[in-house]
Formats: sequence, structure tokens, C-alpha cells
Amino acid sequence: MSQSLGGLDRSFLAGDTVSAYHVMQVPTATANTVIPWQTTTAAIVGVTQEAVDSGSAVTVRLLGTTKCIAANSIVSGTILMPQTATGLVLTATTAQITAAARHIVGISLEAGDTNSVIEVLLQPTFIGNIT
Repeated sequence: MSQSLGGLDRSFLAGDTVSAYHVMQVPTATANTVIPWQTTTAAIVGVTQEAVDSGSAVTVRLLGTTKCIAANSIVSGTILMPQTATGLVLTATTAQITAAARHIVGISLEAGDTNSVIEVLLQPTFIGNIT
């Protein structure tokens, strides 16, 4: 049973219609606004805590535990990354974790199937090409 123990939340303006428990990014052209995570060049801000229409205020969990929606079957204790263009989370493969640019959402605290809601320890991280 997924839960959310809270943490650090911040209110943003939704730059698009957003769903609950989806990974968000800040668009480069608009401050204090979030949109669903869409591209491997964007940094992860956090995870929405409710669904809202474009232009409305949305609460985004920046740190702590949160609910996320699984894009695939996920095992407890695995490193998660966002699925491009959906904002859902999926298991990061070894190749993705060791690639030049890595986007990590956090660690799954429970197992889940595709489209199930799971609890995640948020640790949003972008690690670029480190030489």
C-alpha cells in the first residue's frame, strides 16, 4: 500500500495540464512554472501531489517520500528514472545509470506493476558528463 510521508513541498504554476504523482521539470523560458518531464536535457524538479489544469497552482514534492505512477513493473529498492514524455517512473537500467547524462528520481520503497501507484524516496538528481 503506497503512502506519502511528506517532506519539502513547493507551490508552482502549472504550465500545462498535469496529473497527480508525475515527475515535473521547469521550462527554461518560464520561472516558477512546472510542466511534465519531457526530455533528457531537463532537470527534475519533483513530483506533483495533485492533478490541476494549466494555469493553476500545483503542489510539487521536492524532497521526502511521495507517490509515483509506475511506467513498468518495478521491484522495491531499485533506482528510478522518469519515462520520457510521460512523467511516470521506471526502473533505471545499468546502461542508463552509467550513461553520460543521468536523471534519477529516487528509490522505490515498494514494488508495483505498470500504472500502479508506488511510494518513492525522492532524490532528484541530474548527473551530467563528469570527466
